[in-house]
Amino acid sequence: MGLLLFYGPDSGIFEYSLNGGPFSAVNLFDEWCPLAFRPIVAMFEIQKQRQELPVTVRITGEKDKQSKGTSLRILKLMYN
Repeated sequence: MGLLLFYGPDSGIFEYSLNGGPFSAVNLFDEWCPLAFRPIVAMFEIQKQRQELPVTVRITGEKDKQSKGTSLRILKLMYN
């Protein structure tokens, strides 16, 4: 399970929680972000059992020191 995201020069940091567990932070900014916007898949941890699983995603308001903003653009929720 994961998210199809749109990364770019203003990408920020988001957090997600699976099944009410602790939040994990994901920094969306990488070395390609200053050059262009592009779609990227961010995958969550693999689960041991196939089951319905609540997911909470939240924007932290924080950013990489090179980023121009704190954006989070979700294009699709991906699951199998």
